[in-house]
Amino acid sequence: MKLSLLEEAGATILTGKTRKMTNGHSVIEKTKSKTKTQLINELKKSLQRISELEKALAKCEQHEILLREIHHRARNNMQIISSLLRIQSKKTKEKELQDILRICQNRIRSMSLIHEKFSCSKDLAKIELAQYIHDLAIHLFHSHGVDPDIIKLNSGMEDIQIDINRAIPIGLIVNELITNSLRHAFPDGKKGEIQIKLHPINQGKFEFVVKDNGVGFPKDSGSCDSDSLGMQLVNCLVEQIDGNIELHREGGTQFKITF
Repeated sequence: MKLSLLEEAGATILTGKTRKMTNGHSVIEKTKSKTKTQLINELKKSLQRISELEKALAKCEQHEILLREIHHRARNNMQIISSLLRIQSKKTKEKELQDILRICQNRIRSMSLIHEKFSCSKDLAKIELAQYIHDLAIHLFHSHGVDPDIIKLNSGMEDIQIDINRAIPIGLIVNELITNSLRHAFPDGKKGEIQIKLHPINQGKFEFVVKDNGVGFPKDSGSCDSDSLGMQLVNCLVEQIDGNIELHREGGTQFKITF
C-alpha cells in the first residue's frame, strides 16, 4: 500500500499534475532528470532500509528485555539463598553461628541489590553508585538492629555511574567495612557516627571513604592486612578493581579507597 501511494506521487510529479512552485521553479524541473523507474527503485531501497532498521531495533529491544530478565532471575535466586540462610539462623541458638549466617546473608544481599538496580535501570550498562551504596548501608543498619538515635549514618556522595564489573566488588567492600564498624566500633551501646563519602578525584579516579568515630581499629593490626576473613576479602576486592586502600586511626577508624 505504501509503495503504491509513493508510485502515484512519483507519477504525479513526472506528469506535471502538481505545479507547486519552489523558489520560482517547478518541482518538475527538479525531478525531470530522473525517470519514474529510478524514483521507484530509490523508494524501494529506502523502504527496505527502513524494514532492516525496524528488525534491528526489535532485536535490540529483545536483547534489553533478556538482560533485564537475567538480572531479575539472578536477584530472585540470591534472595532464595538468603531466605534459606535466614531460616537456618532462626533454628540455631548459637550466637556465633547466627552472626556468621547474618554476615553471609548481607554479602548475598549486597550482590542481589546490584542486580535489582540493574533490572530497574534505564541504562542497562551502568547504575548510580551513590544511591546503591546508600541503600545498602540502610539495609545493613536494619540487619544489625541498629538504633539510628545511637549510631547515625552520615553520607556525602556524588553521583557516579559504574558498570557491573566494578559494582559487585565495590558492593562487597562496602558491606565488609560498614559491617566492621557496626560490629566493633561501638561496644556496649556507645553512641557514634559512620560517615560514607564518595567523589571523583582526577583522571577517571574516584575516592571512597568509610569512617567511624568509635573505639578504633585494633592497635595490634599494623595495617589493613588482617587475619580476619572480612579484611582479607576487602584487600582481594580492592586489587580486583585496581584500587588502593589506606587505614587511618585518628578519631576512630577510617578506610580510604581510591579506584
